[in-house]
Amino acid sequence: MESSFNEKQEKETDILETNPSASGAGEKASVRGGALRRFFLGLGLGVLIVLVLAAVIFGVGIYRFGWSGEIVSKITKVAPYPAAIVNWNMVRYSDYVDDVETLKTFFASQGEELGAAAPDEKEMKTQVLDRLINNELSYQLAKKYGIKISDEDLDGEVKKIVDQSESQESVEQALKEQYGWGIEEFKEKVLKPFLVQQKLQEAISKDEALNQEAKKKAEDVLAQIQKGEKSFEDLAKEYSEDTSAEDGGDLSYFGKGTMVPEFETAAFSLGVGETSGLVLTEYGYHIIKVTEQIKDDNGEVTEVRASHILIKTKSLDDFLKEETAKAKIWRCVKF
Repeated sequence: MESSFNEKQEKETDILETNPSASGAGEKASVRGGALRRFFLGLGLGVLIVLVLAAVIFGVGIYRFGWSGEIVSKITKVAPYPAAIVNWNMVRYSDYVDDVETLKTFFASQGEELGAAAPDEKEMKTQVLDRLINNELSYQLAKKYGIKISDEDLDGEVKKIVDQSESQESVEQALKEQYGWGIEEFKEKVLKPFLVQQKLQEAISKDEALNQEAKKKAEDVLAQIQKGEKSFEDLAKEYSEDTSAEDGGDLSYFGKGTMVPEFETAAFSLGVGETSGLVLTEYGYHIIKVTEQIKDDNGEVTEVRASHILIKTKSLDDFLKEETAKAKIWRCVKF
């Protein structure tokens, strides 16, 4: 078997040596293969250069000359051009363009009803970019506090709106006419940032590291109430940061489901003339005094009249201003 194999190899060698055309064919095939590789490599490089140049030219168009419209919107949905960078996270240019167009649609749908309230285009673009940056920063801070918005949360907000309207169809029609949106876009662009910021406000109000000064002030006021040197009403006028301060903290009568849960629970657990300790809500530290109760035929309290002293914790607006000052923000869009 071995000798047969060797003989075959020797014959093939003889053929190549005595038949130049056979060996030349191999060389030509090799040359053709190399040429094809160089051609496709050059073609690929050429296409890449064209794409890079197109991307640069398009970037100059949108950033320098403010190109906009449906084509720009479609391209930027695919190509990740930034409208801003917030702590190295991108605010997409496509979102910026869409929101500017949405705002234009809204003001156009209102006709002359808004009058002088309609902003000019520069103001409009500034408002849109500021809001998108604010939303992105809020999402980053929400992640830090472990805040998540579920589909159920969003559907619940839609239901509240529908319940206050004629029907879901009327809500959808209004969104389409005023903003050019469907329900899903409304959830993503309005309801989601709203809920994120609502939950963020609750989280920062309960962050003791952010609110040490407010808590200390509330404890000092509570100590004065307990000493009894001044009346609750006088202390409310002096220290409360709520609009009810000028009325000595009086909130008049309210039933269940009116106040935020923590406040309601505390108020309905007090007897007439009793004062609570510190009650923390999303608004701050409250000290509550119940002055009257209304009961039903079964003796159950259905309404209370209460006064309170509010020492505010850090507001979301103030918190975001502080975080914005610390954040690395690059605005890519110029007006």
